[in-house]
Amino acid sequence: MSGEYEEQVKGEKMEDMEEKEEKLTLEKFEEATEAVSKVISETKLVYSEHFSNMTGNKVYFKPENMQYTGAYKVRGAYYKISTLSEEEKSRGLITASAGNHAQGVAYAAKLAGAGAVIVMPTTTPLMKVNRTRSYGAEVVLHGDVFDEALAHANRLAAEKGYTFIHPFKGDTLRNGNSSDSMNCYTQCTETAKNAVHKIVKSIFLCYNVRACLEIRKLFSGML
Repeated sequence: MSGEYEEQVKGEKMEDMEEKEEKLTLEKFEEATEAVSKVISETKLVYSEHFSNMTGNKVYFKPENMQYTGAYKVRGAYYKISTLSEEEKSRGLITASAGNHAQGVAYAAKLAGAGAVIVMPTTTPLMKVNRTRSYGAEVVLHGDVFDEALAHANRLAAEKGYTFIHPFKGDTLRNGNSSDSMNCYTQCTETAKNAVHKIVKSIFLCYNVRACLEIRKLFSGML
């Protein structure tokens, strides 16, 4: 078996280990929001007069950079890990990331009392590498780009039995990350809530926008 084919097979096995997609429900969003509220800082929407004037709209920012790990990704990492069994956590956790998800998993693993291995590309800024290590995780530098780091993380998980925390797939991770969208939605005015469906879906963090759309439908009794 060639190395490339073997890596592909192992990657497919890891995909099989991931949770199956489930229908989004308000209960799932609320459950995730409640869980992550124990470890995250509440960030309020901040009105920007400058960008509002530039765009002719009311523009707000949500400063998730104020989270302990510096990004919203700790939400998904913490919620995902909180749903694992003791056996899954005892095997040790592994993921691949160039920074934000890495720090989220490392910090969440520390809170859960689980060991964590984080595979990061060799091009990752040293500051992010050191921050990830500061939470107690073992950092493995591998590959020049994220895809190479991800493939190596899959390989290590298959070889050593680590529990793999995918950096962006799986509804549990998404629900945790999308707790940020739930926070945004509950802070919005009624006018803004009614306009949520007009948001362009291709903007940054589009799956969080999708979460906002689903939350709007759920609150409106449309699902």
